[in-house]
Amino acid sequence: YMKRSFLAVVLFVAFASCSWQIVDSDFATIAIATSFWESTTGYVAGGTASVQPLFLYTTDGGNTLTNQGMNDSSVGAMLSIRMSSNGQWGIAGGLGFIEIPCGAYTNDGFTWYNMEDEFFLFCAFQGASVVDDSQTGVLVGSFSDRRDWTGNGIKITTNGGQKWSQINGDTGGTPVRYASFISKDQGYVTAGIWPEADFKTENWESMTEYPINRHLTMDILENRVKFVRPESRATTGYIGLISSVTNEGKNWKLMVNETDQGIYFNETDQG
Repeated sequence: YMKRSFLAVVLFVAFASCSWQIVDSDFATIAIATSFWESTTGYVAGGTASVQPLFLYTTDGGNTLTNQGMNDSSVGAMLSIRMSSNGQWGIAGGLGFIEIPCGAYTNDGFTWYNMEDEFFLFCAFQGASVVDDSQTGVLVGSFSDRRDWTGNGIKITTNGGQKWSQINGDTGGTPVRYASFISKDQGYVTAGIWPEADFKTENWESMTEYPINRHLTMDILENRVKFVRPESRATTGYIGLISSVTNEGKNWKLMVNETDQGIYFNETDQG
């Protein structure tokens, strides 16, 4: 088997000069997300290698990072985070299982709480969206618990994180990915599949190129990424869906279906 480890490096871009600067590399993480409501003020979220929650707050563009952690949990790993325009109301989606939280919320911009104190076998909420009403927040992803062992949709709160409703989408077997809501009664949710290259596990000793996806490989000997020559039907296998979601997440209507067209939606934002 192959063992992988990751070190999170926080990067910030100076738009005037179009250059990136490494400002911090002290936090090992298994998940990472960002949300800024001012040019230099916001959060970087994730989880340490020992699965301690990271809510890294900065007011100087990342030169100084303070971990706010969680008020009621010593474990956590965040995949997504979204803050309101004033930086007080915010939610974060987690990669959780058993006793690791599926997400968190804050009402003051500093104190983070476990979104729900209940049993989850597994959850992965890689998308998050908040409305500037200090009440509505939506987490997007998959979940498995005693209420729904094959959940694929959203968890939505309309009362500032005190209660969450769990709703499956209309995407069938296509995993939901991201969301953007302008109110509790109107939002858009994307779903998609990005086809991966087939893993070839035989003859590892003689293998020099490790497949990343169908378009990229990593040359182990040369330590560089290579582009793979496109197949005759390189678009096959991609799925990109967009659903309109209304009535506090209860009603879903598929608006866009791009199947086998080489399209995959990485994000959505209604501005």
